[in-house]
Amino acid sequence: MGRAVADIDAILTGPLPESGPTIDAGEPDTGEWTHTRGVGFQLTPLWESNHLVGVYGPEWTEVEAEAEGHLAELVGELDRRWGPHRTVTMGPALSNPPTTEPFRTLVAKDCLGDLAVWGPVTGGRSVAVSLNQCDGDAPMILTVVVTGGSQHQDEVHSTDVNWWSCEPHTRAVNPPGNHRLTDRPSG
Repeated sequence: MGRAVADIDAILTGPLPESGPTIDAGEPDTGEWTHTRGVGFQLTPLWESNHLVGVYGPEWTEVEAEAEGHLAELVGELDRRWGPHRTVTMGPALSNPPTTEPFRTLVAKDCLGDLAVWGPVTGGRSVAVSLNQCDGDAPMILTVVVTGGSQHQDEVHSTDVNWWSCEPHTRAVNPPGNHRLTDRPSG
């Protein structure tokens, strides 16, 4: 997870777009997704499992456990660095699709896993990581979204669903299997 932390640090200290459209970027040779940038945010894959086409039963469960282990390790490291995270579920995104960034892009990229959120952490920026899978055959992808600047935060806080500012969550990490779209826990 050292590389994931270094990638997050690089995004935190680098510039985020102040204007313009939201744009996906990919590897020049393969077209594989490397990041999406839009006004005040960057969404980046940090780790990806193999594709799971034809993988079932214990083998699928093993890949899921590996992915959840990577998420738990990263969340643990970031909790040590910035204190306990808040959990923001993407559950409302199905019934009430968001129109503000970065939530619109998270939904468009099928990044619907619960977000572990810290922030602001550096220069008014917030960091969120999640584990995502668009369908059972697709790879599991650990992503980070970094948002920044007070102008962007004001936009997020003016939305009807204030997902970034949920109640603090008491669990250090989500239980196994909870990286998929779920309802927000009560209480």
